[in-house]
Amino acid sequence: MGKYRYILLDMDETILDFSLAERTALRATLEEFGIEYTPDVHKHYSEVNLSLWKRLEKGEITRDELKRLRFEIAFGRDDGTYMNARWMDNLAECGFYLPGAREFLDKLAATDIRVFIITNGLSYTQNGRIRASGLIDCVEKIYISEEMGAVKPDPLFADIVIGEIGDPDRSRYLVAGDSLSSDILLAENAGLDSCLFVAEDKDLPAGYRDHDITYIAHGYDELLSVILS
Repeated sequence: MGKYRYILLDMDETILDFSLAERTALRATLEEFGIEYTPDVHKHYSEVNLSLWKRLEKGEITRDELKRLRFEIAFGRDDGTYMNARWMDNLAECGFYLPGAREFLDKLAATDIRVFIITNGLSYTQNGRIRASGLIDCVEKIYISEEMGAVKPDPLFADIVIGEIGDPDRSRYLVAGDSLSSDILLAENAGLDSCLFVAEDKDLPAGYRDHDITYIAHGYDELLSVILS
């Protein structure tokens, strides 16, 4: 067995394809509300949504405010809460894996390493996508921020997970994910090793040198090598 016993693995854009899920769900939602879907419309929505998630991570807004504001701001609507509810229904049906992700999880399952999913998503949509993908069958447990009362990168998120696992030796844990602001910063805040996951068709994110990253893995083969090291 290698150094790591417990892998805290991000979900969206690390295992599940959130970009495809978002595109599919947004198109369906906009069609319901008579709004034309275009790549530019999607880009604008994504920018608004990402900015609000970063505000949530910093504690500047609540989850309920995020749900309402992303549609009110992006589309100038006054029915953001209802529009968000329909969006969440559509998104909850979209459990798409990134290419190679399921094979990667199958290889991890053949080891004695314990794998946990850690995600900042909303409970309703994340649980729906987890069911649609069958992800729960691939890992020991999935931790969703809305159900925990803590949002990555708050170290309380890691404290809760580690407390439930029951092994206080933080040198045996590895946080792996694609986000500097949630996954990597969580590891820094909680005193855990980290691995920045970069899909093979993507570049390193801007600002990565500003973080204390233990490993960088380009693709699942490299990520598996890190985990087994």
